[in-house]
Amino acid sequence: MHVLALDTPELWVTVVQVAS
Repeated sequence: MHVLALDTPELWVTVVQVAS
């Protein structure tokens, strides 16, 4: 898994969309 900055809102938007 590629490690990204956890303080980027775009990352969490992507995570939420994939997880849902």
